Amino acid sequence: MASKNWLPRKVQDLVVLMKIWLVILGDAAKCALFGWDAAECAAVISLITEFLDALEAYELDDSSRNLLLKDEALEAARASMQDFANSSVRFNKKMGEADRQDLGVHTRDPHNTPRPKPTDYVDFDLSVNAHSHEVTGKYRIEGSTSRGKGAYHGVEIRYWILPLDAPPPESARTEGWHSVADTASPWKHTFDNASEIGKRLYVAMCWENNATDTEDDKGPWSAIESVIIP
Repeated sequence: MASKNWLPRKVQDLVVLMKIWLVILGDAAKCALFGWDAAECAAVISLITEFLDALEAYELDDSSRNLLLKDEALEAARASMQDFANSSVRFNKKMGEADRQDLGVHTRDPHNTPRPKPTDYVDFDLSVNAHSHEVTGKYRIEGSTSRGKGAYHGVEIRYWILPLDAPPPESARTEGWHSVADTASPWKHTFDNASEIGKRLYVAMCWENNATDTEDDKGPWSAIESVIIP
């Protein structure tokens, strides 16, 4: 079975790999050598490029809208790379192991033991900056006196912006949350959209490992905390 987790989770590492994909999939000679379909290569290139553009836009203006566009483009690009790796790389007899490794697709080690499912809760504190409309979430392992993630890869952060008179989300698993990953405390986000100011921000966090990417493999969700966006 193909590994689901060969793509880097850290955005900066994924961007490096994506740029390598753009070069290799854009090389007509390699496409012909490996028997790749030109239209499929072009589709993957397009989705990767859309994510890189969305990431650049978010880095210039970290608004909620740009964050949502970036996250949606990221999921689409990751899915296209996974599909292409499974259909055209992993079992392609025209490619050698070195060719696969150039694309980050490695032979799975049958003796590799995945990290265990996280068992700790995330303890976090929210604070706001009224001048910049920035919300900061300092997180740590529950019960720990130091701010850090221990052996965990990072946290998944789910946030939801609702009017002050709206009922809070029932749980962190309810449909409707925005989701982001963070690997170094504190998490910070600027809510500079005028429609967001004065509304209540709900936040929940859980630990996750590099080898876990499904709901059942995440750690337990924290209690839902909230602040008013200044």
